[in-house]
Amino acid sequence: MFYTDGQLTTIGHLDFETTQVYALTVMAHDLGTPSLNSTTVTTVHVNDTYDTKPHFTAHYYPATVAVATPVGTRVNVSIDAGNGDFYYNITEGNVDNLFSIDPVTGILSVANLITKEGYRMLTIMASDKVPAQNSDTTKVKCH
Repeated sequence: MFYTDGQLTTIGHLDFETTQVYALTVMAHDLGTPSLNSTTVTTVHVNDTYDTKPHFTAHYYPATVAVATPVGTRVNVSIDAGNGDFYYNITEGNVDNLFSIDPVTGILSVANLITKEGYRMLTIMASDKVPAQNSDTTKVKCH
């Protein structure tokens, strides 16, 4: 604490995951004779921030989706960007918008009727904010 203006500052990093609340005893005193003083307890609440960056556990995930799979069917693939609140989207390869991804859960689904055999290579991005501050990408090969 500064002696002249009473402003409270930190000299290090506060980590919400370690300590969410601090109770500080603050004493003020004057320079008189005799010196007078008073104390109070100040509570500091630490805010949580997105300090977990998304990171996919694999660079490639295989998935099987048959021709004529009903629209809305969940694709049997589990992509994992780690422990955090991330935003998911398909950034490349979604020709004809055949697939959709839930932006919160990362669940991939069939969005339009698949009429042709073959594979589609989707690029999936997970980011911690919109627009992305930190992000990671992976590929999902649907065949």
